[in-house]
Amino acid sequence: MNPWIARNLVYRPATFLRGEPVFQILDRYERSQWLSADEIQSAQEAGVRDILRYATSHSAFYRERARQSGLELDRLEAADILRIPIDEGAAGVRCGRDIRSSPAGHLQLEDDGGSTGVPVRIRKTRYATAAEQAASWRSYAWYGIRPGDRQARFWGTPLTGKTRARARAIDWVLNRDRFSAFAFSGDDLRRYYQRLLVSKPDWVYGYVSMLVEFSRFALSERLDLPRLGIRSVVTTSEALTEPDRKIIEEGFAAPVFNEYGCGEVGG
Repeated sequence: MNPWIARNLVYRPATFLRGEPVFQILDRYERSQWLSADEIQSAQEAGVRDILRYATSHSAFYRERARQSGLELDRLEAADILRIPIDEGAAGVRCGRDIRSSPAGHLQLEDDGGSTGVPVRIRKTRYATAAEQAASWRSYAWYGIRPGDRQARFWGTPLTGKTRARARAIDWVLNRDRFSAFAFSGDDLRRYYQRLLVSKPDWVYGYVSMLVEFSRFALSERLDLPRLGIRSVVTTSEALTEPDRKIIEEGFAAPVFNEYGCGEVGG
């Protein structure tokens, strides 16, 4: 799909209909990156303070944590967060409803990656999911990527009919072509190369291991990935080693950026 059409006639209306103010938040985030160091520090401190005050006002778990730490709930400041003990993801599962806040409106359920050994289910408002998307788009802009740009996504494929249909709809809205982690034989990889020649993605996103395997295959089979003119490759979900980065960069002839981060907050 043409990137302009995808951005302005598909993705933008979709976020509006879902009640996600992605582009309004993105505009604010883009302006914030040009603030002075002092302005950024002030904004960060205000943000931490607001999160702390919200958590202690709306979550019984964090309210009790603050009291146990000797904090005055009506006089909380950003530095007070250092006095609250750090909990592992298991605390969110163990404490159940006590840790939840109760925001108004629709809540979207998402699971984290489970890398701590205990999968945690997160409830997010439409504003929260919009803020996640906006933060991602701002960082992608540093790699030369804009909303609506064509993406080749080396990722898993849902196995059930309902989740598969939902994934396809999301892929269409986000103008991305999905390459399954569950089909990775030599014949599959050659077909993927042919699909890339047709879809002509602007950028590539996916698991490190998948992108390394595909890059090695392309190099060994002398498949001309550089002819695609891919701007950037973004890796996630697995640690990116320097040898792996070099293989991917050589295979795609494009810079590689590491997005392995914290799924709970979408980064």
